[in-house]
Amino acid sequence: SSLRRYSFLLYLNDPTWNSSDGGQLRLHRDSGNDDKPAEELPNFVDILPTGGTLVVFRSDQVPHEVLTTRSTRFQERCAVVGWFLGLEDDDDDDDTNDDNDQT
Repeated sequence: SSLRRYSFLLYLNDPTWNSSDGGQLRLHRDSGNDDKPAEELPNFVDILPTGGTLVVFRSDQVPHEVLTTRSTRFQERCAVVGWFLGLEDDDDDDDTNDDNDQT
């Protein structure tokens, strides 16, 4: 949704979850597009969905995806997930402050 500003995930999976189980949250430091320019090298961080891990990030500014779960030990990932929403006309780049107007 275009109103989502921040996303949070609290993983409730088994604490022994490892990278071979898959299901990582991938946060892109690149553009995150499948059709990114040829000169742009992949740049991302993968976060394991290990139980007790809390992740908070700017979902409106950080391209992200969830990788496929390949676990034979666990059936699925388990997490509490939510979003902090902004107003539709929110503009974080607007530094104006009416309290500082000088007349």
